[in-house]
Amino acid sequence: MDPCCLLILIQLGFVTILASSCPSELCSCSNAVISCSKRKLEKIPRFSWTPAPDQPYTEVDLRRNDIIAVPPFAFKGLPSTVTSIILDRNPLIGVSPRAFDGLEMTLTRLDMSNTDLEVVHWGVFRGLVSLKQLVLERNGMFAIPKGLFEGLKNLQDMSLAWNKLSVLRSGMFRGLEQLKTLSFQGNRIASIEEGTFSLLRLLVVLNLNNNQLSFVDPLAVKGLDKLQVLDLENNLLPTVPMGIFLVLHSLDQVYLTKNNISYVGSRSFQGSIGLKEVHLSDNNIEYVSADAFFGVPGLQVIKLDDNSIETLGESCILHYIDQVQELDLTANPITCDCHMAWLSAMVAKGLRVKGQCESPTHLKGSPLNLLNLTHCETHACVSRVASRPSTKDSIP
Repeated sequence: MDPCCLLILIQLGFVTILASSCPSELCSCSNAVISCSKRKLEKIPRFSWTPAPDQPYTEVDLRRNDIIAVPPFAFKGLPSTVTSIILDRNPLIGVSPRAFDGLEMTLTRLDMSNTDLEVVHWGVFRGLVSLKQLVLERNGMFAIPKGLFEGLKNLQDMSLAWNKLSVLRSGMFRGLEQLKTLSFQGNRIASIEEGTFSLLRLLVVLNLNNNQLSFVDPLAVKGLDKLQVLDLENNLLPTVPMGIFLVLHSLDQVYLTKNNISYVGSRSFQGSIGLKEVHLSDNNIEYVSADAFFGVPGLQVIKLDDNSIETLGESCILHYIDQVQELDLTANPITCDCHMAWLSAMVAKGLRVKGQCESPTHLKGSPLNLLNLTHCETHACVSRVASRPSTKDSIP
């Protein structure tokens, strides 16, 4: 810089302003981020803000430090432009109910993941009316106090994945009327109380992947009027959870992969009339009822790979479905005899089928989509209008 210009800046006091433009001397500031990460901090640094032009800091990054507590008014002194705070990977054990005082109208994203938090006490999130995303993943949380989230009236995305929760209780989501996505992936959830989700009328995605559910009561999911994606992968379900689809009218995709399901019974998915994808991969399924998919005429994708299905018989599971595009039977011990002639007929009409024949010997390894059973009488799928569903609901 020209010495004359520097002298003028000093005389005007601009050097002081530039030097103090980062709210903490323990942090660095650039590209709208107040970066305090990886600095071995044991407490939240003191912030002191002197407004400077063209420096709209929006994020405070405190990840990977040694901070064990967040005290009252911890972020006092931050510029009003800050909308995101990241406390990921700190050994946190306590957060004051007044920790975020002063950020009620500005904070939109809060990340407190990978900490030692076991319980977040009531009042911590009180008043954060602008918060839209809350991330509480990979902590040690084993309980959620009732009313903990009350006041988060604009929250849209919340994750409590990979904690130690075992029960979801009624009332725990009070105040979250705008929530769109909710994840409990990787917990220990074995039961869900009746009415737990009754206030989440706008929820679109519910992730319960990797838990210990062996039963889901329809009354537990009642009220999820807008739910489009339900992920129940890797639980302990012995059957398709009958009845839940009668209350999940807007469902688009359901994931039941990696459970203990041995058969798919009659009308298993009836009620979710807009359902487009059913994922039943990697179970122990041996039998699929002829009318398993009755009541879901818009179904497009059926995933049955990695099961124990030898034959779909003459049942033609594509009864009542006009728009099915893909049927995945990969890694099943399929017997390719005349009982599967209907499948060849559907392939000829454009159905994408994945999988191979296991038997008879001369057809072993033959792709199902190239199967030639023209010598058989074709048991083609008839329209859902012209046929009546079977009431059979057990393994023959």
